[in-house]
Amino acid sequence: MAKVYWFGTGNMYFIPPVVSPAVPNPIKCGVLQEGSVEFAFTAKEVYGQNQFAEAVFRAQGKITGKSKQADIKMSVFQNFFGSTPPATGQIVPVVAEAQLIADTPGPYTVTVTNHTAFKQDLGVVYAATGVPFTRVAVGDEAAGAYSMVEATGVYTFAAADKKTNILIDYLYTSSLVGQTLTIVNQLAGLAPSFMCVLNNITGVNGAVMILNNCMSNKLAFSTKVGDITIPEFDFMAAVDAAENIGLISLPY
Repeated sequence: MAKVYWFGTGNMYFIPPVVSPAVPNPIKCGVLQEGSVEFAFTAKEVYGQNQFAEAVFRAQGKITGKSKQADIKMSVFQNFFGSTPPATGQIVPVVAEAQLIADTPGPYTVTVTNHTAFKQDLGVVYAATGVPFTRVAVGDEAAGAYSMVEATGVYTFAAADKKTNILIDYLYTSSLVGQTLTIVNQLAGLAPSFMCVLNNITGVNGAVMILNNCMSNKLAFSTKVGDITIPEFDFMAAVDAAENIGLISLPY
């Protein structure tokens, strides 16, 4: 009999249910690093007076899965949180934008590059030393302290810091690229469902596993020096409306 080998990660897809009149929109886990599905059952043993079980029965079953993908897609986050569709536009981070507090009669202000779409101040440091400034209310500026107004993206400093090179971190909103998903606090019990498809092609052989009704219970991602962030998307499977779990298809 021919042998079937499964090599590498294969491919994993999440397919949300069809909501009329929409059509299903498959989501492929990009640059899949790891994909897994585990079937586990609770075992119940019957014991008598002897050491070993007289009989063993299979009780409740549980199906869990996991995907780790290097390509981070908004669709995965939306499929986890079940929020409203993401809006067009991205909140963009700016780290260490170099600016000079000019020697002017005052007030001593700096306007950041993306001031027209400014969203959030993330702090100011001295370029030479990395020592952070302290943010204060407008009008309370002093040496090492600044104020700023989010509506204008304008930073104001004290005369003691004029002619000083600084680095500013902040966020701004770009309507030209990306998407932004609002995470809402939904009613307990609500969760988006999806079909999970895991396949692999090794040589001329292909293998497919389909889980009809899945729900994600964990989404985690962490950063690390000198390494790539690999989000982890965990899920569980249950029966569908027809009491079916899914399919496993192999060439032999």
